[in-house]
Amino acid sequence: MTCCEEDITFLGYLCRYKEEFPYQNRDWVFVTVSFRYEYMKQYKEKGPVLYLEEMIPAKKPVHDVVTFD
Repeated sequence: MTCCEEDITFLGYLCRYKEEFPYQNRDWVFVTVSFRYEYMKQYKEKGPVLYLEEMIPAKKPVHDVVTFD
């Protein structure tokens, strides 16, 4: 199902990172992660957990959401 851009809700997954996080909400970065499926109390069950391995700054793309023309 697709919807209009104004109706989009952002969704995130838990990500573990051992260092200080130098970015703010809505910053653009390229990331490399490893993925595990494990229990997290925030999910109240097993779910996807990302482990951040590398993060580098990125420029905001011209279109910041995927659209279907």
